[in-house]
Amino acid sequence: MSSLAFRRVPAVFAALLTVGLTVGLAGGCSGPASDDNQDEPVDAPSPEAQQCISEHPAAEPFDVGDVTVASPAPMSGAVAPAPPTVETFAEECRSEGGTGCDASFISREAARCIAERLAFEPGLDAWDIAITYHHSYHRVVWGVENLLEDRGDDGYSGKSLTIDAALGTLLGSTSWQATP
Repeated sequence: MSSLAFRRVPAVFAALLTVGLTVGLAGGCSGPASDDNQDEPVDAPSPEAQQCISEHPAAEPFDVGDVTVASPAPMSGAVAPAPPTVETFAEECRSEGGTGCDASFISREAARCIAERLAFEPGLDAWDIAITYHHSYHRVVWGVENLLEDRGDDGYSGKSLTIDAALGTLLGSTSWQATP
């Protein structure tokens, strides 16, 4: 399999690749800075995050970002699933007993702006930014992932941020790596 097939794994799948190294970020947006605080209450967004949200309001249709949709097996005759919508994630949140499920979610561009204000590293390629329901936080979140190192057949590594999709607060930051 070519190494390119593994390169563009969206942030929503980073949990499958996580090494377990958690990194805290200094300053920027409020909220817990590591995945270790998943049950703590979510703080109000910082003034910087509020400005990002104000400058980049959500629009219709809502952009769910770089969400990967599974494809059916070749020659199976199966139909590819429809791409998810923001309601797909809100429904998953409700069915799992999550919180903030029916909130007005911040836009993809607001999540990008918040990551920029947090000085999230640009990486080798454009960030993957996708909305999803996070089962550990019990909330709908924006995952922002970068690719920092491309070692070809030896793998890839980067970092990902988890931003609350309702409030714009930073919930966590994790380093990841994958080997094809």
